[in-house]
Parts: sequence; structure tokens; C-alpha cells
Amino acid sequence: MYGRFWVITEVTQSHRGTTWVIRIYQQTGDKVKLLHRVDWELPGAVDDDHEKLARHLAPLAAKVVTHIIVKGLRKGAVFKKLVNWLAGRFPSAAWFISSKAWQPNWLLDSNLLHHTNVKLVLIPQLAIYDGSRQGRITSSPWITSGGQASDEALSILDKESQNFPSGLLAAKFNVKLIEKHGAKWNVFPART
Repeated sequence: MYGRFWVITEVTQSHRGTTWVIRIYQQTGDKVKLLHRVDWELPGAVDDDHEKLARHLAPLAAKVVTHIIVKGLRKGAVFKKLVNWLAGRFPSAAWFISSKAWQPNWLLDSNLLHHTNVKLVLIPQLAIYDGSRQGRITSSPWITSGGQASDEALSILDKESQNFPSGLLAAKFNVKLIEKHGAKWNVFPART
């Protein structure tokens, strides 16, 4: 049995000369093999060229894609139409999501909210800072002096986890990893 992994590395939307990198992997047993790699530069903003993206992604439509990994770097290459296209073409694929933005629009406005196939949402420390800077979440300490997640952090993450009821929500803050699976919260030393 094998799975195919689709990795999207987010790149800039707001500047000209955007580069896109898309890789397709096949896993057989414990080995992962790169099947296809698409790298290109767009002359304009990413959101301006959906037709070109659709042409490049057309060969994927006939493939069996079982895993989709999205890493948003707050630069514009991951956007709602792309996420919805992937969700529509591969409705049974398992999703693994991380973004440097707190609640990125491409995720909130997509078909993935409350989607049962979102298996992991990883919230890195930069996303927590982003949410705090925007005033969308509290800037109070996330980790107590005793090394536990603060009540405010757990409340924020509990609310966020309601968007992905069947997945694992994990937030990395400083040297701690806070995770919620089901109703249980855990705090671990974070490993890089």
C-alpha cells in the first residue's frame, strides 16, 4: 500500500516574480520517493493566474492522492481557490496543515473547516505572535512559570480545535508543545 503526499510551499502573493514549488511523493512501506516536482515563476501576483495553476495541476486530477500537506508561510501561494480545488478533487485525502498566520483566510474561508479529514493542525509560535499582533488572541503568557499551558492558552486552543473536531491540534510555543486530541490536553518539551 502506498500514499502520495502533496506538499505546497507558500510563496509571495504581494510581490512580482513569485516562485511556486510543488512536489508529489509516493510512499511504499517506509520509503518515500519523489515522483514529480513542479517549480515555476509567475510574472504577476499568484492570485492572478489560476488558469496557469489549473493547467499545471491537471495531471493530478487523475491520480490517487491520499495525503495533502500544506505549509503556509504567509507569502500568498496558498489561497482559498487552491485549497478548495484540492479538497474537491481529493475528498478522501488526509490533510496536515500548518501556517505562520493565525487563522489564515485561505483556511477559514475554505471547505476544510469542520472537515473530518483534517488530521493535524500545527500552530507554530509565529502564528501565535501573528494572532497576538493583530489583536485576535490574547498576548498574555501561554506557558506558566510551572511549565504548564496557561488557562488562556488552553481556552484559545480549545476554541480553535472546534474547527477540526477529528484532528490533532498542536501549538508550539517557546520550548513547549501543547496538543489536544479529543478532550485531553498535553504539554511536552518541544523538539526541533
